[in-house]
Amino acid sequence: MEAAAHSGLRERARRRGVESCQTRAWVLERNSIYLHLRELMSSLDNGCSKKKSRRRPVGGRRCGGRTSTVRVKVKKLQMLVPGGSGLEAERLFLHTADYIMHLRLQVNVLQALSKIYKL
Repeated sequence: MEAAAHSGLRERARRRGVESCQTRAWVLERNSIYLHLRELMSSLDNGCSKKKSRRRPVGGRRCGGRTSTVRVKVKKLQMLVPGGSGLEAERLFLHTADYIMHLRLQVNVLQALSKIYKL
């Protein structure tokens, strides 16, 4: 699935005239982070078993509690990511992936500066 997503991104970048290798690498890494976030949230959301149990789960929550747990985590993510409040989950994941890439870039720049100035 990731290979198909990456090839789709490459095609869109080519159509838009993006020629820089760094730009393409940035887009591919961003998409990889986005896909990882989506898979993580869908695994949390689909974690409920369909089999009914006579025993009540620990904490007194049933399957519906799992969905509310995902919503709480999305709300927390909205608070963590600048500009994330009020975004739907899909948009929030894209925004989060961009934010992670931005932070990685800042770390790389600071590491390069520390090497230059030998700090």
